[in-house]
Amino acid sequence: MVSCSKSIIPTAKSTINSVSLEELNLARADYDLIENIEASATIEATVYGKGYTLKDPQGDFSIKIKKDGKVFGGVPVTEIKSSSGVLRLGYLANDYADYQRNDPEDIARKLAKYRLIQLAKEKGADGVIEPIITMNIEQTGWNKYTYYCTVSAKAIKLIEKRPESVQQPAPKTKSKK
Repeated sequence: MVSCSKSIIPTAKSTINSVSLEELNLARADYDLIENIEASATIEATVYGKGYTLKDPQGDFSIKIKKDGKVFGGVPVTEIKSSSGVLRLGYLANDYADYQRNDPEDIARKLAKYRLIQLAKEKGADGVIEPIITMNIEQTGWNKYTYYCTVSAKAIKLIEKRPESVQQPAPKTKSKK
């Protein structure tokens, strides 16, 4: 959807390195697996006459979007009418692209990634490997849709390798004869 924004949406963004095991150019001795971590996000979309509202049920943010009725390039034009709270977005290092302000699925994915990154940070991780993202959408009312996203990954800590110190030979002692 094309978006014309008249409202500023305060956003906080986080990133973390993410690679698949095939891309990981480390030997198993190069990192410790801290633990498997998981984070989730839920976004509620409520449709009304000429627009819809996207909100986090935890009350962190909400965005009110108005459909313009105009079509640009075959896509309906939308406008951000208002927002409240702070939208927190997370990006895995290989997927950094701006989010779609009026797409509840995209917002749910990036919010779940943000929460995963914060959890990895709390655990002292340097990165995550093998992230798995699942998305589910349910119609929870005649004009209401709920988007559920869960992101899970293996949090890793790189092992700092120090050069082996050159060992000095032990001093020779005189032997008694």
